[in-house]
Amino acid sequence: MAPRAVTIFHRNASGSLTADIEIAELAQAIELIAHEFEHVIEQLDDVDLEALAKTGQARRMRDGAFETNRAAAAGLQVAGEVYDHSPDVFKKFFRTAWRVMMRR
Repeated sequence: MAPRAVTIFHRNASGSLTADIEIAELAQAIELIAHEFEHVIEQLDDVDLEALAKTGQARRMRDGAFETNRAAAAGLQVAGEVYDHSPDVFKKFFRTAWRVMMRR
């Protein structure tokens, strides 16, 4: 199963960080953008992903990448806030898009 979103980090010799974010699930773009931005913040905060994995706050994926509880929570929080403050017409769209995505 392909990831719904991914961020690939590049650090150059001077130490600057570049992040390439790819979002595959457009119906969940709000959640996924917030989720991936949280991964960027984790890198800027120098989060020790190996240590988080040992405590159950993250897990290593088959491809070697890490998934953190922090990023998952951020994505869900932002998506919920956007949904809660959206006009009814957008809420109908979100519900329809969610049902379509869950059929896959």
